[in-house]
Amino acid sequence: MANQRLLEESPPDRVVPSLSSAGWIPLWALIRLIRPEQWVKNGLVFAALLYSGELRAATSVGLATLAFVSFCLASSAAYCLNDALDAREDRVHPKKRLRPVAAGLVSPALAKTLAVFLAGGAILLGFAVRAGLGLIVLVYLSISLLYSFRLKHAVLLDILAIASGFVLRAAGGAVAIKVDMSLWFLVAVPLLSLFLAVAKRRHELLLIADAPNHRPVLGQYSTQLLDQMLAALSATVLMAYFLYAKDTAKPQLFMLTSPMVVYGVFRYLYLVYRHSAGGDPEELLLTDAPLLVTVGLWTVVTAAIIYLL
Repeated sequence: MANQRLLEESPPDRVVPSLSSAGWIPLWALIRLIRPEQWVKNGLVFAALLYSGELRAATSVGLATLAFVSFCLASSAAYCLNDALDAREDRVHPKKRLRPVAAGLVSPALAKTLAVFLAGGAILLGFAVRAGLGLIVLVYLSISLLYSFRLKHAVLLDILAIASGFVLRAAGGAVAIKVDMSLWFLVAVPLLSLFLAVAKRRHELLLIADAPNHRPVLGQYSTQLLDQMLAALSATVLMAYFLYAKDTAKPQLFMLTSPMVVYGVFRYLYLVYRHSAGGDPEELLLTDAPLLVTVGLWTVVTAAIIYLL
């Protein structure tokens, strides 16, 4: 396609004339703008449904699905706003320069307008499911807003803000179906999200020649610091999972899943250090066969322990 050739041939520091100013916008550009491939993160909403034993209850499945849709709308709203605000910086990134706003396919004004509509839909749907879920979605959007304007420029706070989104997803799923989540599970989720966020920052720092020009906060990090953080987080993630397994109603059986978790964490570290991966955790999960098989097997075994044994 001509538009795709225009994107690939445009140098990273050049602004591509906005096609939206010509009166039309490619549908695929709008789809890329809301990043549906990132919705896999929102699958954490279903964690409470799986672990509570409510997977057989049609009402709970329906409520969890609506909560998932609400978070998909909210996360897409955050992506639209971020792309609108970061278009200039994204043009110096080898991959992000192809995003619709940075490439000139969608105007920043339209991206911001779409963000408002998506956020409004997420909040309304959240409150329609349950007031508690609506409040959690509102907090998620508020943190995303703070991240877009301030927190992404604050060293360490940028990583913590990213991690909070995963915790809110897990909590939102629990609130939607009115079940309590294990304390150790709620500890493991933010630790795992911090692990992924640190790996992402490390990938950005190594990938971009002039990383601080793309994202100024990257100038505050070093590979040595991020490597030490990854080592500490990988150990604490595993320990938190072991304590979670011990805290379940079937600790001996749940301990059988621990080798899969250990392999999954170590496989991710292998990909980060040997293949310079980690920039897109969702893409890595879906494209690395051993990691995908491990996660799938862990899910099946966990479900079998809860529902069949």
